[in-house]
Amino acid sequence: MRLSIVIPVYNEEQSIDLTIAETLKQKRKLLQKKDFSFVEIIAVNDGSTDSSQKLLKKFEKEIKIINLKQNSGYGAALKKGFIEAKGDLIAFFDADGTYPISEMPLLAQKLVIEKADMIIGSRLSRQNAMPSHRYYGNKFFGYFLSALSNGSISDTASGMRVFRKKLVSSLASLPNGLDFTPAMTSMLLHENVKMIEHPIPYYKRVGASKLNSLNHGMSFFISIINQAKLYNPLKLFGAIGAVFIILAGIFFLQNIIAYQTLTDFSIRRILFILMFLLVGINLIFFGFLANF
Repeated sequence: MRLSIVIPVYNEEQSIDLTIAETLKQKRKLLQKKDFSFVEIIAVNDGSTDSSQKLLKKFEKEIKIINLKQNSGYGAALKKGFIEAKGDLIAFFDADGTYPISEMPLLAQKLVIEKADMIIGSRLSRQNAMPSHRYYGNKFFGYFLSALSNGSISDTASGMRVFRKKLVSSLASLPNGLDFTPAMTSMLLHENVKMIEHPIPYYKRVGASKLNSLNHGMSFFISIINQAKLYNPLKLFGAIGAVFIILAGIFFLQNIIAYQTLTDFSIRRILFILMFLLVGINLIFFGFLANF
């Protein structure tokens, strides 16, 4: 087996030295144990404006460096690295010091042993330095995606994974931004690709975070919705439609309790309830038709 390790880099001058040094250490261990016959490290510098490119140059004899002229986005940097990768398996993780690089060999070995197509390092079940609002946000995305698909993944946005090279061609259409990973999880889950998880610790970030919880959280949500809309519209629109029908029922019962008889209903209240009911029915019918 051959392994490629892709590391996206954007303004990570405070952590890139340690990240590359630790990755090289794990590479040597894998080769010594003969777990893999070939291991390469690909660092994709995504138009960094700090000293990241200069720091990477120190390792140019040991790793492959791809310098993008301008910042294209997290997903775009990863996809560029995936295309250049020569391994049968591709691993990737962020360069910000949050992920335990020492766990990467275990993820690769577990993927092979369990004959999976992708393994995700789940940050939600072990030592975790993630801010609470992000932790619960990621929990929500896991439940939400599981409800819309036929599988179950707890950490939809983890940035530490290993997958088989055969999946690369299907990732080209995914977003170029930070929402690449939840979109990747959503698409592959809907495609019934065999994905497994392994718990990993998650450390405090080195340097300033590029993640805006509100803005990027919304883009994560939209990415999951977009994939569900393509693959399982009945579940998506059916669920939304059911919410409208339930709301119509609740408003109807509230009015019955408040006014005792239907004759006490105002035209406005009746129209309001009918609107919710019709929207709900139409959404379910639309999802049913879109499934074909």
